[in-house]
Amino acid sequence: ESSSNPTSSPTCNIENYTGGTYVFPITINNNNEYCLRVELFESGTLQYNTSIANCSEDRFSSSGTLSLFDSSSGNTAEFKVGPMGWSGEMLISEDSNVSQLEASGTFRQKKFNINLVLPQC
Repeated sequence: ESSSNPTSSPTCNIENYTGGTYVFPITINNNNEYCLRVELFESGTLQYNTSIANCSEDRFSSSGTLSLFDSSSGNTAEFKVGPMGWSGEMLISEDSNVSQLEASGTFRQKKFNINLVLPQC
C-alpha cells in the first residue's frame, strides 16, 4: 500500500520519551536557531534560549518559559499556554537518513509546531 506522502517518516511513540528532559538546537521559521529545553512530564515546561552555543542539559540557561507540558499520545506531545502565552505541539518521527536529532518548527501568533526527526526511535 503506497503512502500518499512518500516523504513522510515512520512515527515514534512519544511515550518512549515521556518522563525525560531534552535539550536541543532548533531552527525556527526556517531561519533562526534557538536552543529548547523540553520537559515531557506533568508540570514540565518548554523553555528557550536565543543562543545555541551552550545547548546542552548541563549548560542550558533559560531565556523564558514558552509553554507547559499538557499531554502526550501517539507521536505527539501537547503543550498548553505557559507564562509567555504560547501553546502547541511537538511531533516525533524517525528517518534513517539523518545522523543525529534534527529539530525544526514554526512559531507564529503564539502557536508552535515542533518536528523532531531521529535517526531511530
